[in-house]
Amino acid sequence: MRKKKVEKHTMLSYRPVLVNLLIGIILIAIWTLFIAPEFKKISANFNYSAQILSLDNFYDEHTGKFEGEHISRTQFSYVVEGQTPSYLIIKNTFRVSKLSNTPIFHVNRTYYIDPYSGQHVAINGDKERNGYLFAPRYAPKDNFFYWHINYDAPAPMQYMGKEKIEDLMVYKYQAKYQADQTKELTHLQGVPEKKGVKTDIDLQIWIEPVSGWLIKYFDNTHAYFYDIKTGAKLNPWNTFSNRYTQNSIHDKVIEAKKLKWNILFIDFGVPLLIIVVCLSFSFRKDLMRMFSIRQIWQSNWAMRAALITPAVLFFIASSSFIIEAKKEPKFRIGISYWNNNPELLSALQGFKDGLAENGYYEGINLEFLTDNPESNVEKQISIIQSFLQNNVNLIFTLTTPGTLIAKGITTKIPIVFTDVSYPTATGIIPLHAQIKSNLVGALNYISPADQFYHFELLFPQTSNLGFVYQKGEPDSEIQLQEFKAILAQRNIHLIPIPAIDVTAMKKQIIEKIHKQEINALYFACDTLIRDKGHKVAANLSREYKIPSFSCDKESVSEGILIGYFADLYTTGKLAGYKAALLLQGAETDWVKTETTENGILMINIPTAKLLGITIPYDELDNNLTLIEH
Repeated sequence: MRKKKVEKHTMLSYRPVLVNLLIGIILIAIWTLFIAPEFKKISANFNYSAQILSLDNFYDEHTGKFEGEHISRTQFSYVVEGQTPSYLIIKNTFRVSKLSNTPIFHVNRTYYIDPYSGQHVAINGDKERNGYLFAPRYAPKDNFFYWHINYDAPAPMQYMGKEKIEDLMVYKYQAKYQADQTKELTHLQGVPEKKGVKTDIDLQIWIEPVSGWLIKYFDNTHAYFYDIKTGAKLNPWNTFSNRYTQNSIHDKVIEAKKLKWNILFIDFGVPLLIIVVCLSFSFRKDLMRMFSIRQIWQSNWAMRAALITPAVLFFIASSSFIIEAKKEPKFRIGISYWNNNPELLSALQGFKDGLAENGYYEGINLEFLTDNPESNVEKQISIIQSFLQNNVNLIFTLTTPGTLIAKGITTKIPIVFTDVSYPTATGIIPLHAQIKSNLVGALNYISPADQFYHFELLFPQTSNLGFVYQKGEPDSEIQLQEFKAILAQRNIHLIPIPAIDVTAMKKQIIEKIHKQEINALYFACDTLIRDKGHKVAANLSREYKIPSFSCDKESVSEGILIGYFADLYTTGKLAGYKAALLLQGAETDWVKTETTENGILMINIPTAKLLGITIPYDELDNNLTLIEH
């Protein structure tokens, strides 16, 4: 009889547990089916944007060669423009232009997205799209369709494997497919009347699998013309690539982590919490006794040690930090100087001397990590990323493309730059001072008005000026527009001579001389002229006795008549002064980006004699350098 009473008592004691468990299961079902989807859906104020590093390599039909890679300015964003009970209306924008603001590609697409699944919704009158805004939640290791903004065609994404980005596990997908871009490129000559544009696409995307969030993409595409009537393939148009900057990847990782843990908490944390809460009503008295601090302290010595140990460890760590902080600081600066041009190396030396004048010496309180990307974008990206991995305190870059790449990789590490003429126009620093930036620099800008003024003192008969520059180089294209505006006021015709290499430059100059289209020449100080073009420029000017001027020092040394330019050693030293201020604790927005006060005027005497030009010394700048031989 006693045994039966015990069994009855046991069954009665578990009845509240079973009831509470059943209540928990019902609550979980209600949460999962009706409440959780509302917390996980795409919100009506959804927006997504990323900084894109775009590289364009246009094909020159006249020379039959590609121009070489140039950095372009890109806007990429998603924003909700409206909503209905069934879908969100999302506008996707992709706008690409040269750094000189010349348009390359622009498209807006409107997507109708189910906020609960992230899938495209078919709307009457709109193109039917099957696939996802980014990717499905709890992304599978099989195929799905994604609609990439550049191409109005479905990308069949194939699972390629797992990777880690900033300690976040992601899935990588890839699609190789084709799309027609004729409709978006009607501003190109002959499109669509005679030619169309097709693209061979290699698209890779990286997705956080729980949230389906897009972490980054890499788009490598070859675009070519085809005959609109026959469909026959013609010549290339552009080989381009687009990728997220490191800054944007970092931002997307942070966003994805928040979304991931939010979804996991909604899908698993809340149900578990419901069960725990429901069951806790059955064991609340036992739980209260279990978590009594006083009872833990009185129980045994092991429990006491567990409570005291964290405090002891914190004291030891704090003491170590204080001792380390008392050591003399040693700063680390990453230097990427773009290429081995003598002028850039001069700027580098000036930078180091500027630091030394302010008490920062290599090997004492300063360490330099120096590398040369050899004018290669991919190498520059790797170099700047290696600087971050080595925990540099500051980065020093030269040239516009080199600095733009560094800007795209970090917004936290201060970047000091030089050999940049148009930092606001090219997007290196913000136009408005109120916008915080991690970049500051010393410019090598000399106004076209000052340059032409000194040239005109020697040769006042200019009527048709040929402007020679590297095709697609942003600083030179902006400078071209400045020259055009200044010379138009003087009724002087400016004839652009863009060239992709020295051979093309030489051919165009000779043609225009023979046709008597020019009677003077200006050579920009870009990579084309600095690397190899300065010798050819000088030889042509002397051979055909064409008065010429340049902002490139080496060109004047080789035989160009005159040049008025910034001294890169001086701008480098000014950059060094600014770097010293930052190492002393100044913020980048406290330090002003500026240019040096005066340029250097240089005249090649043998060339002046060859041209029969008398030099008016009394009218020239005091800071005059003469090339005597």
